[in-house]
Amino acid sequence: MQFIKDSSERRRIFYVTGKKGIGKTLLLLRLANDLAKKKICTTVYYVEIEGKDSSILHKCLEMIGIPPDEKIGTAASLAAYLDQASRYPKIVFILDGIDRNRKRDADKFAEILTNSSKNISIIIGITIESLVYSQTITLYGNLKPDIFGCLHLHELEKVYNISITDPEKILRLSSGIPTYVRILIDLEHQNRALNLSNIETIDEIIWQQYSFFSNESKKIVMLMAYLKLMGVDSLPERKIYDIIPDSTPHHVCAVLDSSLIYRENDTRDGNIRMNDLVAESCRKCCNKNQAVEMIKNSHEHLENIFDGTLNVSLLMLSDTHFSEETGREILKNLLDGKQYLFLERLWQYEQIGYLNSSLKESHSNNQYFNYCYLNSLLQLGQYRRAYSELARLEEIDSALPTLRPTENMNAEDFDMLFLIIDLHHLSNRFSFAISEIDAFLQHLPKVFKNQIQEAKLLYLKAHILKHQGSDLLLADNILRGLDKNTNIQNLELQMKILYSRIAIYLFWDTSFDYEASFNRIDTLAKEIGESPVIMHAQRHRAIYTLKKLQDIESALTIVNNALRSLEKTQYRIIYDLYFEKAELLRIKSYAAENQNRKVKNEILSLYNQAIAFADENGDLNLRTMSQLGKILTLHQFHDIIQSEQLNKVQKIMTDLSDEAHNHVLSINYACACYVENLLRGGEIDQNQTRYWEKMQYADLAHAAQHGGPVKLTVM
Repeated sequence: MQFIKDSSERRRIFYVTGKKGIGKTLLLLRLANDLAKKKICTTVYYVEIEGKDSSILHKCLEMIGIPPDEKIGTAASLAAYLDQASRYPKIVFILDGIDRNRKRDADKFAEILTNSSKNISIIIGITIESLVYSQTITLYGNLKPDIFGCLHLHELEKVYNISITDPEKILRLSSGIPTYVRILIDLEHQNRALNLSNIETIDEIIWQQYSFFSNESKKIVMLMAYLKLMGVDSLPERKIYDIIPDSTPHHVCAVLDSSLIYRENDTRDGNIRMNDLVAESCRKCCNKNQAVEMIKNSHEHLENIFDGTLNVSLLMLSDTHFSEETGREILKNLLDGKQYLFLERLWQYEQIGYLNSSLKESHSNNQYFNYCYLNSLLQLGQYRRAYSELARLEEIDSALPTLRPTENMNAEDFDMLFLIIDLHHLSNRFSFAISEIDAFLQHLPKVFKNQIQEAKLLYLKAHILKHQGSDLLLADNILRGLDKNTNIQNLELQMKILYSRIAIYLFWDTSFDYEASFNRIDTLAKEIGESPVIMHAQRHRAIYTLKKLQDIESALTIVNNALRSLEKTQYRIIYDLYFEKAELLRIKSYAAENQNRKVKNEILSLYNQAIAFADENGDLNLRTMSQLGKILTLHQFHDIIQSEQLNKVQKIMTDLSDEAHNHVLSINYACACYVENLLRGGEIDQNQTRYWEKMQYADLAHAAQHGGPVKLTVM
């Protein structure tokens, strides 16, 4: 519908694609029906092209009812006729039943029609079994409906021994998610089927389905809806029968037939899932307290799924009152245990009014909850969301601490202030964040002198200087001082200091006791346990293995092992590791005798994953380096249009400059200059090379003098 509404001269052909029986025809019939009912000044023609010999033009003439004496023999003359004769300014042709053998004919017919008349839009339902036949489709709009089409209708006819021919027998449900279209069959529950003309919202449709279920089927819906809220995406079907003893496969199938749940692999041995939006609507049909009690009574069947958080999750959803001290202890344990996804989920509970009110009853706990939530967003890499949430909290809570340290400030006030400064740094306000740190250090309350708070501020300053890249010597001096400070008992901070110094010296390519530093990191890792800082350390170990040990295969093994460990945690470091893997594969392929196109695609895919995250969260450092990596990859594989890539590099250079034309990330800007020169094919200016040598940008200086692949660095 949006395509028809917004169709322009450049985009008036749309495809609905998929294998035979997937649901294309049902979707297109629904569209034709809805267009006919909605008065949007559009004439719609649904034309089914049957058989390989039938003429598309002839079928269209038959459908429209144009008399033979009009002598319309071409698509262009048909367009001219319709422009004159049509009642409405917009005309939509829905061509269905096109297979791969007729695709070219349909394409040509659609192009002539749309080129001949700006009033005509074409929607083509095409059966495509292979990507080979879908090249044209990527140039236009494309929709692939979820599986629920003719094959499923025929299966239901066999199972229930009925014939489904009446359109009123088809119950249609759309969850509102693109391409998630469900066609439902009304067989047992009511006298006539519902459709979207008399039931307007998904809530009402789901309520109608839910109200006709047996008690056992209702319990299945309730179980899956609340487990979804609690972070369980899928549940083995056998566990449903353990949790709801009276339930049978028949009760599960009743819910499956209504598409409120679905099987992952279409077998009873697999997992059951529920869509997010469907779960949200289902929870409106169920009683929360009953759901909590049912899940609580099934503790032994679910405990291993929740990673130790089942009891806390149930308590947070219940109405059971607990003390302020208990609430504080729960939050602290979750934060110390790095349960960032769970803390984010508590915020979701609050948004829908399900969070136990005891948790935020006191102002102190309310503040601490906000801190834990924002800190979790940072750890998960959701910087923009954290920044917008902070702005929202500042509007509704004037008691949030300001950036003015006072002598009566406590440790929790400091933590919130530190988080705010870190958010400024993560929002690319590097100089502003450093000025905040300097002002804070100047007026640091005595209670924090020579304590962990002062060390955290100094480390963050060094970390930002490392990003900026213009004064790495000052960054290392700060880190060296922190490394010698025996008062720092925080093990994670000790590890950060170590791998940050390693990163600087690897970038400088100068001597450093790398082995001793990594040995200390290994010792700390044994005490720390699972933590994102260990993955950061592994990233730097991989770079060390590449640069100092000249062992690219072992470096790739380190990165791949780290990525496997990060699959469940969603720590932000995973995107840095995507970047590093892309870099390693690019450098490895540079020396390869045969340029492997499959490897090229893998490299570009890894960069794209890093770019997508960086775009979403405003990570200028990761985004620009990944973009430069893509350009170098295309150049390396001789798959490049010079003018286009030069424009992209210049855009990157603009992004890396502030209003005063200062380079906000000097290393990134220097790499962009190198890539620009490489694309132009000229010699690098000697002044530029001397500047890189002076700044100890070793990779760039070496590549300028000796050639070879340059290792890009996300500091």
